[in-house]
Amino acid sequence: MKPDPLFTICMAIAALPALVLIYMAIRSRTLMPLVGAAMWLCLAAGLGFQAFSPNLPVDTNGKGAFIFTPEQAAAEPASITVKREKNMKALSALFVVIGAVGLFLYYKPLFMKPAAAPTSAPEAPQA
Repeated sequence: MKPDPLFTICMAIAALPALVLIYMAIRSRTLMPLVGAAMWLCLAAGLGFQAFSPNLPVDTNGKGAFIFTPEQAAAEPASITVKREKNMKALSALFVVIGAVGLFLYYKPLFMKPAAAPTSAPEAPQA
């Protein structure tokens, strides 16, 4: 099984900020950057699951069934292969969603500044 190069590259790119945040946590001796690093690693793990999943081709002309090569059919039963692919896709989706929501909550103060309090207009001096 050959990994998908696009998801492998995305996994590596998602792991880089985690390494930077781990370095920052070590240097500053605070734990908050480790939370961000955990979320980045969760996102990278989800992309890694997608990269290394079986990626079976689907017949688009027929009923949408999976297409098996003779080597795949001889190696293991089709039901095990399909079940493995569905489990890997579900794990990938779960990790990506958890990582994305976690990153949103981690970076929320950075992107959503609190609105400034409305200031009252200065009153005109009375004569």
